[in-house]
Amino acid sequence: MPVVAFWLRLRFGCATLLDVGKVAEQILVGSPAKAAAAARKIAGEAIAEIEEALPGAVKGDRRQLDLYVSAVDLMTEQLLKAAQEARPDAAKSGTWEKAMLRGGAINAPFSPWVGVMGPGKGVALAMVSLLRQTLPDAAPLGPPPRRRPPDWDLDDRDAVRFYRAVTDRLEKAELPLERVGRVLNLNRTELASLFGVSRQAVEKWETQSVPSERQGKLSTVGAIVDLLEAQLKPDRIAAVARRAASAYGDRSILAAIAAGEEDLVLAELRKAFDWATPD
Repeated sequence: MPVVAFWLRLRFGCATLLDVGKVAEQILVGSPAKAAAAARKIAGEAIAEIEEALPGAVKGDRRQLDLYVSAVDLMTEQLLKAAQEARPDAAKSGTWEKAMLRGGAINAPFSPWVGVMGPGKGVALAMVSLLRQTLPDAAPLGPPPRRRPPDWDLDDRDAVRFYRAVTDRLEKAELPLERVGRVLNLNRTELASLFGVSRQAVEKWETQSVPSERQGKLSTVGAIVDLLEAQLKPDRIAAVARRAASAYGDRSILAAIAAGEEDLVLAELRKAFDWATPD
């Protein structure tokens, strides 16, 4: 069973495979109302975060800007997976579609969809409209019939500041896999060894996304990186990760993670840093 179909069945346990397929299909061919409903099923948490963060983000609140960009990234990933479920041949890689959607995060808050549907669903439909433009068999989703501009109390300078701030955050955004490699100072071959895959697989993950069966490990390794960054100077992290220690069975942190014992590493680091002061 494809990943998105399996994920949707987990979320909606009573759904049949036909139901799941219909949800993904509505992203690409459904009416605005059906596409909005499907988007909420697929990316409801991200849409709720956009709804909450966007009013503050357009006014320049830094924290809300960060939350907005993160939520749009998550929603983009989830919508693309749904598109790949509905159109496996037409949406194989998602690389440039992802780039197009991420760029859409700049203009989506000012689209007529936001004026009609509100921040969350409006941004989602603006993104769905962009996604449909990239796939040959998708039905175009034009602007809403009763157009209404978003009700933002902004002047031209506010809008320019928002554009610049979102662009800056998009340029600086670092994917979780990239962060693991940077903090631990790993090349692609070493990163592949850490996850028990080939170098070619890691290169594919960098242009697409980490598959669902590896997301759990990536999350745990991300928590390990968080701890190391919080407690050690940046130039010491790589050396510590490569040093053998009895806590990991006389192996290094990297060797233990590669052996599938990242949970052990995280637990031992939490115990060690529970009393330690930052280095």
